[in-house]
Amino acid sequence: MDSNMVCWLELFLLFVLGCVVIVKVRWLGLRESVRHPRTILKILLLMIMGGEALGLLFGGTTHYSRALRPLFLLDNKHLRGLRRFAREVLQCVPPIIDMLVLLFFLIFLFALIGHFLFGRDPIDPFFMTLEDSFVNLFVLLTTANFPDVMMEAYHRNMANALFFAIYLSLLLYFFMNLVLGVVYENFCSVEKQKLRKLVAHKREASEKAYNLLLSRANEHGVIFRHFCGMLLLKDPIRSLRDNYLLFKALDHSGDGYLNKEEFVRFFEYNTLKWTPILSQPEPAKIKRRLKHLLSSPYSEIGFNGIVVGNGICLLMGWYFGWEVCGWDSLVFASLFMGEVFFKLWLWGSHRFLHSGWLIFDLFASVLFFSVSLLCFWFPGRDSGHLLRVIRPLRLFRLFKLKKRYRTVLGTLFLLLRPMASVGVLILLLYYSFAIVGMGLFGDLDLRNIANGTLFESYYATPANEEEFALRFYENNFSNILRSYVTLFELMVVNNWYVIMEGHVRATSHLARIYFFLFYLSTIILLNIVVAFILDAFLLRMRYKTETQKGGEHRLFRREVFLTTDEVHFTHHTLLQNHKDMTKFLKTNGNDLETQGGLLYVGKGTRTKEILFKRLQQQ
Repeated sequence: MDSNMVCWLELFLLFVLGCVVIVKVRWLGLRESVRHPRTILKILLLMIMGGEALGLLFGGTTHYSRALRPLFLLDNKHLRGLRRFAREVLQCVPPIIDMLVLLFFLIFLFALIGHFLFGRDPIDPFFMTLEDSFVNLFVLLTTANFPDVMMEAYHRNMANALFFAIYLSLLLYFFMNLVLGVVYENFCSVEKQKLRKLVAHKREASEKAYNLLLSRANEHGVIFRHFCGMLLLKDPIRSLRDNYLLFKALDHSGDGYLNKEEFVRFFEYNTLKWTPILSQPEPAKIKRRLKHLLSSPYSEIGFNGIVVGNGICLLMGWYFGWEVCGWDSLVFASLFMGEVFFKLWLWGSHRFLHSGWLIFDLFASVLFFSVSLLCFWFPGRDSGHLLRVIRPLRLFRLFKLKKRYRTVLGTLFLLLRPMASVGVLILLLYYSFAIVGMGLFGDLDLRNIANGTLFESYYATPANEEEFALRFYENNFSNILRSYVTLFELMVVNNWYVIMEGHVRATSHLARIYFFLFYLSTIILLNIVVAFILDAFLLRMRYKTETQKGGEHRLFRREVFLTTDEVHFTHHTLLQNHKDMTKFLKTNGNDLETQGGLLYVGKGTRTKEILFKRLQQQ
């Protein structure tokens, strides 16, 4: 696409965003908009990005303001979790900056000492100047250039190794862990303050809604008609059944009214997903005995024994070089398929499909069996490699046996949604640095850029494409995808200084500022991510130790019984259609006749907010 067309398209989109900001300013009022930081920031960004886009139309060359685009994405109602996490990161930055200032001061002191001790050696390239000393000691903090940076000085005098040992012990193993401790302490205080404010804000909103829903005729509580009217405004597509079940779940007293203490738990119960629990017909005698056998610990031992046997055969095959598509793979695949279908037949699809472990067993077994058949029918290298990858999947089941592993996996599920926000934030950080990197280094040719230096072998061009070479010249910023790969390699920090020095050789020493800033940004963000994971893990461990057995399961589960009249009331629209009524009665008619109603269970997702709220209540 032509560059002018891109500029016009960008100006049009900025105009649309400007219209959105104008509408927001008119809605908030000018005085309130001036006090709203996000609105002021968006206005400034629109002016900067619009001015730069206009400059490109009239012959400009730079377009670094595109790195600010992620800020518009953060101001989105669908990414509230991402915006909250970004706010927490910004709140944790000031104490981290204080620690980084002290860190740079210590590195500078060691750089002075290193330059004084080793700078006189004309062979040692790492400490010739004070700048070289500082840069190489900063890289040494990531261990990317160790022991290379030490070997020449160590060759001259073995006692010189003491300098590097003291530096790494003090700064890497002590100071960097101290930084993590500061980050964790500050993050925990910010997280607790955020959760307290969130719980208090939801309670305040619930109390205001409660006061608005009260009427003169019903001053002692909220009736269902008013409660349902509120829900229709909040979520118009929600069914009458779900609205009534939510009302019944909140009505602990059972008097048909919601008092204030019941109503303020609205946000906690609003996320529940409701499904009916239907009674199953009395199974045959043989099926009852098989169910009893399946519920015994002996069956679990037997099934786990099959998994262990599969792992042992897999290891023996690797050690003795057995054929990948051997008879053992098909035997174990058939046993796994028999196990999952046996459980599905006895327990039914409802119980089976509501267990994460059973769904995983079904997925892994079907995949293992399918690949095993594929390997037998179409033997080849590719199918054998695929079987090697698929076969060990069922071994994950063994981690369910130990309580510590279950706690770790439970924390993982607790963090799935928040970690999605973390991943998006890292990608947005990558995008901003990638745009700047493409502007600074996008047109560089790094082939043979380091000839005559320590990094010559990394950037050397091979004589022909079939010859092995390190090919570090591929780590560049020529486009957005290559930039993302390069930034990921920089974040991993293995040989990151080689990439940095190649770009320094192609430009100037000032290029190091870009790489240092990226490294520091990722260190700050990753330390906060570690603190986030530790806080969630310790919160869940604390809750599990302070609740009785099964208490955590009951925390995310509610049961509500609807009588026959209530079922007809909540399904009256459905029952007006003869075909739908016949289908409904065929499925639920037995329970309506024998139990006089239907039992519904509502299940919610595990969140840190709910765990924190319950711990505060205790």
